[in-house]
Amino acid sequence: MRTGHYIVILSIFVCIGLQSCASDDTDDSPIIEDIAEDMDDDSQDNDEALEGQSLTAKVNGVDFNNGEGLIAGAFTEESGFYVIAIVAGEIIDDNNVKAIGLAVSGFDFDTLEAGKEWTVVENETNFESAIGSYGEGETINDQDTDETLDIFVRITSIDKENRLISGEFTFIALDEDTNMEYVVTDGRFTDIFYGAN
Repeated sequence: MRTGHYIVILSIFVCIGLQSCASDDTDDSPIIEDIAEDMDDDSQDNDEALEGQSLTAKVNGVDFNNGEGLIAGAFTEESGFYVIAIVAGEIIDDNNVKAIGLAVSGFDFDTLEAGKEWTVVENETNFESAIGSYGEGETINDQDTDETLDIFVRITSIDKENRLISGEFTFIALDEDTNMEYVVTDGRFTDIFYGAN
């Protein structure tokens, strides 16, 4: 599975969380309520791991700071290939959110350590790569970028026992519908719990 798919999946979960945080409407669908409850149960099971998680960056020169509980990490490994994905959201106002998604992939997770860098954008032939995404609107998926033009990701620490990862990143992403480029700089993610396979 391509790394971009993980960003979309995580975006949906963060979006659901952001919508429930940003809305006082009690007419939510039962399915959304069930998913939100499951996410709350999972986060309660991992409270220690979830404390201290953060993702900050500048998007076109404007600060992005995720709020408490608006961040998710995921990990999968299959046939020697791994993907780690992170999505963080920030509530702009009662009706709008913005989010950053980031995913890295590679071979042999056992060799992943601090100092590992990615500078190659994901494509059909290069599986050791990275992808970045930015969204802003009523839901995260309304205005997601379609293409990562350039990217740099460096792992600064990884704790495989507690499943925590930290690093720094920059990327440029394009919204093909509007031809708008989002330049993401000074990116840092800290102690993101990336969960189990």
